[in-house]
Amino acid sequence: MLALAILLIIHPGPGIAELDRLAQAREVSALDAMLTGPRRTVSPFRVLKTHGPYQTGKDGWHALPLKTPGGRSLVVFTTTTTSEDPADLVFEPTGAGLAYLPEDTTEGVTIESHDFNLRFDLPKKTAIVRDRVRFRRVGDMNEFLFRIGPPYRIQSIRDSAERFVTFAQTGGTVAVRAPAGSEGFTYSISYSAVVNLPQFAGGITDTEASLTNDYWYPLIARRPAPYRLTVHHPRGWTAVGQGEQVSTEDLGNERVTRFQMDLPCVYYSVSIGAYRTVERQAGARRLWARSLHKSDAELRIQTELYEPILDFYDRTFGKFPFSAYGALESDVYGAGALEAYSYATYGGELPQEDAHEPSHTWWGGTLNNSYLHSLWNESFANFSVGLYQREVPIGNQAERRLAFIKSPEYDPLWEETSCQDSGVEWGPAASALGYGKGAFVLQMLERELGTPMMIETLREWVKSAPPDRTVDWQYYEAIVTKVAGPGHKTFFDQWLRRAGVAEFEVTDVSWSDGRLSGRVNFKSAPYRIPCEIMLVAADGRRAFTQFDTMQIGGMDGYRFNIECEFKPTLVSVDPWLRIVRQIHEDEHPIQLARSAKGQVLRDVAHPDWRPELEKSKPIASLPGDLSGLTIVGSPETLPGFGALCGKAGFVVKGNELTYDGTTIDLQTGTATAVVDLGGGKHCVIALGKCRHAPNFGHSRLCLTDDLGRFLRGVTEPKTSGFLTVRL
Repeated sequence: MLALAILLIIHPGPGIAELDRLAQAREVSALDAMLTGPRRTVSPFRVLKTHGPYQTGKDGWHALPLKTPGGRSLVVFTTTTTSEDPADLVFEPTGAGLAYLPEDTTEGVTIESHDFNLRFDLPKKTAIVRDRVRFRRVGDMNEFLFRIGPPYRIQSIRDSAERFVTFAQTGGTVAVRAPAGSEGFTYSISYSAVVNLPQFAGGITDTEASLTNDYWYPLIARRPAPYRLTVHHPRGWTAVGQGEQVSTEDLGNERVTRFQMDLPCVYYSVSIGAYRTVERQAGARRLWARSLHKSDAELRIQTELYEPILDFYDRTFGKFPFSAYGALESDVYGAGALEAYSYATYGGELPQEDAHEPSHTWWGGTLNNSYLHSLWNESFANFSVGLYQREVPIGNQAERRLAFIKSPEYDPLWEETSCQDSGVEWGPAASALGYGKGAFVLQMLERELGTPMMIETLREWVKSAPPDRTVDWQYYEAIVTKVAGPGHKTFFDQWLRRAGVAEFEVTDVSWSDGRLSGRVNFKSAPYRIPCEIMLVAADGRRAFTQFDTMQIGGMDGYRFNIECEFKPTLVSVDPWLRIVRQIHEDEHPIQLARSAKGQVLRDVAHPDWRPELEKSKPIASLPGDLSGLTIVGSPETLPGFGALCGKAGFVVKGNELTYDGTTIDLQTGTATAVVDLGGGKHCVIALGKCRHAPNFGHSRLCLTDDLGRFLRGVTEPKTSGFLTVRL
């Protein structure tokens, strides 16, 4: 190993060749053996084998030399990159091996702001950029590094006097001379790239160009910075950028559009295209949607779906920082969506009731995340979806709060590391923890704190946002301590700093003299859990209480003993499936989302009802066996359908349906229910129509408005399966 390190310094060719061979072969163990310096929780080389959460590294890695202007010899491990994922890995050879230079190290210089001038050569699929970067010295280094997407090649760097500045580039890593003595300085950086990684990073076609999901700009330590952007694009096309659109003007055959992004952020998006646009004013906020393909009606639905989402977040988290918000549907962008804080880019599938991407204005925009330590902001975004669905003032609030409890969807990758220590080098595990476990943990914290206190912690965190740096889980923990008091350290220790989930069973349950007792046995390390429990009496009465597992006993576990005035016939532990654990298949109660998957039969008198239920078979009468079927119809036109509506509690007169005192117009709303047929068999009945597919949550009966939003519903707790006991 020492011989290899010496070769690397004295004869960089052979050393680099060996490192490149190991990189291409993804020989992580051999590369790990060369690391010097403090040991990290996870090797920086791990990503060579796992790829990043968003598949950076899928095209293979190379190790290349970088000789800096100051004479340092560095090794750069580089690959094709996508946004919010690993960038180049940089190392400095030492006498004993390789010293890692983490990406979140500034090396004495940070970026204060950018001023971009961007144009495209569409036939050559090329982006051409000039960026006036305002740097700030925070140390006394005479040179510094910045990173950029590897396809982008630096042509020149000039100082404020237009003198050339010495630099060197390898892959997406650039080493630059720093001026002597100046705390703040401005460099003009000219660079370009063939942008041809559609569905992964940026891409350029005849109808669209997008640098979204791409590192098309210089980055240091992934610290947030504001910017100005001038985009040159074909006349008749539309430019979509972050922040506020300052101006647009036609100059000959081109259009020039300018944006001002004053909210410092880490991830920048910009696209141009011949987009169809629909926009409208909603109070003080302009809402818009753009697409190459969607109709005006579909785009308008998107703006209508956004309105209550943004209003709710504005009231709940803090003031929305822009005058407008919108959705861009892009052919170049891959699957899913990417936040841009004043808009979101989608790879199709508009319109949708998406509360995830708008929440990133606060979780990723106001509060920035580097993704180098965890994907915490994805946890907060997914938690915010549930919070919105439970608390938005649309329909029956109490019924919403049950329908939109989120049940953990266990992933074995949660066992690999903790939420707090799960940066992009963990690859798929980082994604599983960020989008999955972390969101469910926050829902548990909401129950522990109570919703009003939970919201207060979120608002306080947004108010305390540092504009010049990123934050992580531990910063939110400090806010919880400040707002809710110091009694929550155990919660963060076990759910955010421990890998895996709670594994326990409840045994020896009995009732005597007005008290219920039982034993909690942990299969894993014990967790302190305020464990909700439902007690069902012989007459059907339900009572909800809880026991706290923090009083864990010895080897025989914890014996709980709680007050219960009646002898229950059924005891259901975790009845709403909230605890972060493995949910067993037999625990799920009957739900529309799990039941409406069978063949669809459609009343011939109502061919326009429930258009989202495709591949249906027209019928004029009901078949003999209804089990497992979804039936679209009206009791006034389909014989026998009235009895099914009666079981659900639906009363239909013409286009009006009434359920439990609520009446909807079936031309602008829907009603759906799972109907019990006896003998353990069920069918689903569906009535009405709406402009957007209904969102049932976990309900077994649901009424929606014209946009498919939940108005009324019935959601059942768990009454069978694991962690239930019949007495």
